Amino acid sequence: ERLQNLPKSIEMFETLNRRYPSNNYELDSWYQLYIIYDGLGNEPKAQEYANKILEKYQTSKYAMVIKNPAYAEELARENRLLNDYYNATYSAFTTGNYREAFEKSTSAKEKFGATNPYQPKFALLAAMSTGNLEGKDAYVQALREVVARYPDTDEQRRAKEILRLLGESSASLPGGAREEIEQFKVEDDALHYVIIVFKDKDSDLNKNKITVSDYNEKYHKLDRLRISNIYLGTDADSRLPILVLRRFKDKADAMKYYTGIQKNSGDFIPARENYEVFPVTQNNYREVLKEKSVENYRAFFQLNYLK
Repeated sequence: ERLQNLPKSIEMFETLNRRYPSNNYELDSWYQLYIIYDGLGNEPKAQEYANKILEKYQTSKYAMVIKNPAYAEELARENRLLNDYYNATYSAFTTGNYREAFEKSTSAKEKFGATNPYQPKFALLAAMSTGNLEGKDAYVQALREVVARYPDTDEQRRAKEILRLLGESSASLPGGAREEIEQFKVEDDALHYVIIVFKDKDSDLNKNKITVSDYNEKYHKLDRLRISNIYLGTDADSRLPILVLRRFKDKADAMKYYTGIQKNSGDFIPARENYEVFPVTQNNYREVLKEKSVENYRAFFQLNYLK
């Protein structure tokens, strides 16, 4: 029965890609077609889709698996380790071992990387452990850092709710976080860029660049904005695709573009692409490149641009 369904699956995936080129499921569908054709022994078609993935999505996990089948096993092993580590950390917290929970939470970034999918959870656990170890003031500071660093996450919403129940605002940053953003400078009158940071490392930059170009043609035709793309990060698994828009005469000009995106969101990159937008000075942009991360700049931006 499964073998009889395979031709239907092939037809479904190939029809999808014919009708909607570069759709959001393109990578997944290509990989499924690669697997199906490989299982059917159709090596030329399997290789065709393998080549498509390796050419267009060379840094994706699917590409890694095609190049090295053992990578899938390694990836599954790493995911199991991360899940087990989080469960152990959460167990330490729920059983009242707050010091152990705090130490495990704060060590997670080094063990599994700052972009690991559990990092917001570890940050909230660290904050809650801090509250039990050091009291309300430290708890409030740690919760504010979660709010600043992990926008649009369940953990940010939980931290905001806890702060509300504590009668505290979430609008300022704790001292420790302030130290981590001191390299960024407020330069309201300096030239600015706008960077669009995609959270999915396999985002189709070319397609999104065309969307932004069309948007600029419609709303900023006289501004002569230039678009380039870079990748931010240290390795294939953690690097983030970024579009860089140059240039804006000052902060006000860049923020006008930023607010315009929200007002005219129907003509901009769809929200499902999962991205963030940051106006940034040339000097601060260089700092972001040095850090190979937007994590600290995000906190700086929220404090100095969205207040």
